[in-house]
Amino acid sequence: MEVYGTLLAELGLADSDVAKEMFFDYETRAWRFARAFDGAAELLSWLTREGVRFGIVSNGQTHIQLRSILALNLDRLTDVYLISEQEKCRKPDPEIFRRAADRLGISTGQCVFVGDSPEADMFGARSVGMKTVWFPNGAAWPTSYLWQPDATVSSLFEAREVIANWITN
Repeated sequence: MEVYGTLLAELGLADSDVAKEMFFDYETRAWRFARAFDGAAELLSWLTREGVRFGIVSNGQTHIQLRSILALNLDRLTDVYLISEQEKCRKPDPEIFRRAADRLGISTGQCVFVGDSPEADMFGARSVGMKTVWFPNGAAWPTSYLWQPDATVSSLFEAREVIANWITN
């Protein structure tokens, strides 16, 4: 709800009732508009065919994130999914990444994390020894970071190529 309050304030419309209505609408209806990124279905199908276990680590409220996961049938496609509210820790906390690897039955060093947030995803995954694939989704890499992800892709189709190269080497 904080986001909507801030947005309305910036527009000069500081009204907490409107912000509450906007958040309620988001909570109850946004999942209906969930769309996977281009290449997601192909990437997940390929991982499944290759016998690669994979999961989702998502920050957010459980009821909101779970609705999107279910709307996209990701609950049927992934081996595990961790939602920060349910886990009581959120990215970039190393604990949530360790839990994901543990539930997949592998070490963090065997994991590849694909994400779109430099801090929450790339920094968090890197902190536990996971390989990192940054999918910028239109964002720029922070110039203040003195490190780079292991790979950067402009589409999830490219992520498949990167992961395939790491698997075969």
